[in-house]
Amino acid sequence: MWAVIPTGAGMALTAAWNGAPASYPGATTRLEKANRVLQAVSGRGVPWFQSRGQWGARGYENIAPGDAIFFDWDLDGSADHVGIVVGTDGSRVYTVEGNSGDACKIKSYDLNYQSIKGYGLMNW
Repeated sequence: MWAVIPTGAGMALTAAWNGAPASYPGATTRLEKANRVLQAVSGRGVPWFQSRGQWGARGYENIAPGDAIFFDWDLDGSADHVGIVVGTDGSRVYTVEGNSGDACKIKSYDLNYQSIKGYGLMNW
């Protein structure tokens, strides 16, 4: 799970599994907005976005950097992993994720990859 914490130079984005922050000074505004929603991701993120009309299902075409991407690895209908969208090229989505082989990694997926449950839209 991601956590976003305030720092003197902006915000720090950290994967809760190791607590090692990676700072992104200058991205304060977007990370402040992400902080409000991603802190509650463990089991509550998808309904939170859906109840506010800020949900895009797998295949959604208007994703933007900073949106949350939810995965259902075991295809049981429940989100069990979340990352942050860093971009798309129209056929793939690019993400940053913690807990990826015991590391924080940039990854990419086909937009219709079956384990993508959907996107939490940040409405920048």
